[in-house]
Amino acid sequence: MAKPKIIFSDFDGTLTERGLISPALFDVFELSHRLDSEMIVVTGRPLSWSHFLMSHTPLKASISEGGGVISIREGKRFKDVYLAPKEDIEKLKSITRILFNEISDFYLSDDSTGRITDRAIELDYIELGDNEERITEILDANEVNYSKSNVHLNFWVGDISKKNSVEYYLENYSTYNKDECIYFGDSLNDQSVFSWMENSVGVSNISRVLKVLKHKPATILQGNNNKEIHGVKNYLKSLLK
Repeated sequence: MAKPKIIFSDFDGTLTERGLISPALFDVFELSHRLDSEMIVVTGRPLSWSHFLMSHTPLKASISEGGGVISIREGKRFKDVYLAPKEDIEKLKSITRILFNEISDFYLSDDSTGRITDRAIELDYIELGDNEERITEILDANEVNYSKSNVHLNFWVGDISKKNSVEYYLENYSTYNKDECIYFGDSLNDQSVFSWMENSVGVSNISRVLKVLKHKPATILQGNNNKEIHGVKNYLKSLLK
């Protein structure tokens, strides 16, 4: 493709290296600058992570909570746009209380304290513990949506997705359309964008979940040298040629 106007990217497993932020992240920002591309992280992590990343990187915008919140840099401040109505946020609080009451050893992820539009349960990759069936029964019975990322099972109320948030951003905060953008990901919760954005790329570690993906990225990178953030870095380098 031509040089993208906006580079959208998942964070965990895509912009990280072995679960951590590495110096390669700043190489990717430098490449986006050389491509004259805006870069936006689209993560399942909480709103507080968007603020952290925007405080320490050149990001002008970040999407968090699986698409529930868009954060925009406005001078020295951040404007947070919630894509879930108040009634959905209140229902989410109620469902979370039910889970705590119904499941004796239930606990949320450490970062759920900073979440507004969703909650998260810790995962070991894509497998839950013994409570998976009971948790999903309660969520299904209350019409609560959920999805697995590399690190969490996230659950939320309403029509929240990475695709919807990217589309909202393009319609309200950008002059570009999806065909002028690219999306990088590696996980189950990236499917909504894979199914919608033609210029989508899976870094090579997506092979771990390919069999269960209903919607695959248009391009799937191969080899250990294209795992995690190195796949993003190598692909962006190829666009400079």
